[in-house]
This record gives sequence, C-alpha cells and structure tokens, in this order.
Amino acid sequence: MGDPTEANWVAKEFSRDDELVIGSLKGNVGCVFYGVSHLEITAFLASLCKVCSIFETGTIPPNVNLKSPNPAIKWKEYKLRVPLEPEPLAVRASSGRGLVAMTSSGIGGSNGHCVVEGPPAVSPKLFFWINALDVPLLYVAAGLSPRSASVSAADIVDRAGAWAEDVQQAAARAYARRARSMTWRSFAIQTKGAVVKFSEPVLSPRVTPPVVFVFSGQGTQHYAMGRELFRTSAVFRKSILTLDAIYKSVTGQSLIELTGIFDGARASDPLGEIWPIAITLVSLTMLQIALFDTLAALGIKPDVVVGHSAGETPVLYASGAGSRALAIELAIARGKAMSLLETEKGTMAAVSCSPERAAEIVEGVISELGPGTLEVGCYNAPGAVTLSGHEDYVERAVKAASDAGIFTPRVACVLASPYIRR
Repeated sequence: MGDPTEANWVAKEFSRDDELVIGSLKGNVGCVFYGVSHLEITAFLASLCKVCSIFETGTIPPNVNLKSPNPAIKWKEYKLRVPLEPEPLAVRASSGRGLVAMTSSGIGGSNGHCVVEGPPAVSPKLFFWINALDVPLLYVAAGLSPRSASVSAADIVDRAGAWAEDVQQAAARAYARRARSMTWRSFAIQTKGAVVKFSEPVLSPRVTPPVVFVFSGQGTQHYAMGRELFRTSAVFRKSILTLDAIYKSVTGQSLIELTGIFDGARASDPLGEIWPIAITLVSLTMLQIALFDTLAALGIKPDVVVGHSAGETPVLYASGAGSRALAIELAIARGKAMSLLETEKGTMAAVSCSPERAAEIVEGVISELGPGTLEVGCYNAPGAVTLSGHEDYVERAVKAASDAGIFTPRVACVLASPYIRR
C-alpha cells in the first residue's frame, strides 16, 4: 500500500493534540535496498520483536538514513515525528506501563494491527541480590558424557580469569541454562581472586529426588550467622527485617539493634559464648524462616519439612500451619518461659559423639565428682547427643570431651533435663 497510505491512516486514527512519534521496522532491520530482503510473512512478528525491545530497554530506537521525509505524508497536519536519535519511551498511564500501537501491512506480508501494553514495573526490592558482584559465582559445566562435561569445565577455567565481573555473571547464567539439557554435570564455585576448580562430573538423575528441609534446634547459633546473606540477598534481608519488626511490636525493642545479630554493626559480640535462651530461640526462628523464604524465592521448595527441638517453631511457618508472626510470638513466649530455668544451676552441652561414648563421659564425671545431676538429655543423631545437668558436672564433662578432641558447644538453658519438670 505504501508508506504515505499507511502513515496517514495511522495518524488520522490516532489524531491527538500533541505530537505522534512513529517509526518503521525498515529503519532498524533493513529492506532490499540495504542488502536485507523484505521480511514478508514474518513482518508482523519482527515488528512485535521491536516493540518488545522498546519495552525492555525503555528506549525508542532511531530510524536511520531518513534524510528527505516523504511529502505525501501529512507530517504537520497530524503532528508526526520520526525519532532520529535514541529517546526514552514516554509513559502517560498512571500504571507506569507504556502503550505502543503496532501496524504491519504490505505486499506478501502478514497484515495486522494491535496495541501492546508494556509489562508491570519491577521494583528493585524484588531482585534477589542486593549486589550480585559481591557473592560467589556458581559455574555449571555439562555434557552428554563425562569427557564432554570435563571439556566444558576446562573451557570455563581457561576463560574465566580473563572475563570482567559482569561478564562472569552472564557466563555463569549461560552455562547453567545449557546444563539443564545435559546428563553429565560438574560445578565450581568461584570467589574473588580464587582459581576455578571443578568437581568430577556426575550423572544427573532424570527424576527430581524429594527435598526435605530439617530445621535445627539449639547449638547451631553463632554471632555471625546470616550476616553475609543479610548483606547480599534482598529476599533474606527483607524477611529478617519483617520478622524483627514483629519482634519489636511484641517486646518493644528490635532484636537486631539489641544484639547486633545479622547486620554485623557491632565490632564485638555482646552475647558471649553462651546466649540467653530468649535470644537463642528467637534468633534461630528468624534465621530459619528467612532461609526458607530465600530458598522459596529461588524456586526451591521442600516436599517434607521436619523440625528438631527449637526448630519446630519455624516449621510452624514453613509447613503452612501458621503465620510468620505466630512463629515469632511463639518463640518469644517459649523463650520467656524457659528463661525461668536460667536461675537454676543447670546447663547443657551438645556433644559430637556416639551415645555410648557420651555415657562413658557421664560415668567418668560422676565417678570423679560423686553423685549428682548429669545425664544424656537428647539423642540428636548417631554422632550427636546433648548432655544436661548441674553446671559443675556439665563443665567437667565438657572438659573431658574437649580433651578427647570432641566438639562440645555449650547451651545456657537446661531444656532436656530433670530441671524442666520443676
């Protein structure tokens, strides 16, 4: 039909008081005169690609080589203008979403007209990483055989050192996408300044195995826990701050400001080696709920959730049985009740050994100090138990275990002991 017919028709239909910016796919993709043939039956699809690019970048591309506007087009009457330089897409809608009218017609081409609305604006708060350049990189090398996976890994090792940081991020994503369709895979985690070293290729299962999340109890807490994720992950940080706001609404103070946990604002640890039970229970609940939210944001969701001891509280939220607010309120109430036991001369210690070895330690301490309160309070795992009892006896047991090279962190409150019955 020709450019004047199409342009004047569009201008008349979209007649407006201010100017109407129009463009042509020819000026960006090309036509027969520029060495690229007409798009024919794909003309409409190519136009749609251009519109999607405009929405993605927020920029209208210029029409090149426009030197003499066609006099048959009523430029002034309809206030038409062709962009000759890249310019931002003007958005007038209150929703913040742009609108582009797209027309495609011509000999041999697919004819069509539509109005395309841009996608919703994405808040930066929804991005997973606060600064992706601050976190380690995961490279995945893959192939249809162990040898081809190893060749891919060697290719990454050879190239990674020469890539800029932003290129490393893009390369990691590209290799990971490619690996999805490959049966043999290996991986490497790169930190700044470190040499990339890949694992041996393994056969990736065709069927996704079930995922189980186990939420832990006391003994796992430490002052730096969650600090790096709080600094780098927007999802984790948002979850922790939401939970801290709930804590503040109940207690009148912020756990982060009170202790310095998670944000690392304090140079020294004010809690010491043995934390108050009220802090331990709430902080572990906050940490594990935030970890659950973070994994969920990555698309990792469990088939089963299990809570051990104090880990039962965050499982309330993870299982869907209760809200995050209910979980925090329960942790606060439980910590307040258990704090009454801290006035007793009792304590606990997590001992990384078999129940049989723990029984030998208990027997040895009682033989040395005489009759008293000391027992195996919990059988946590084949290689992990909890000793509980009078602080003098537990301290002696901790020393005996430490002298034997057994890892034995202390816990303040005697939850698993005869003291709990009082």
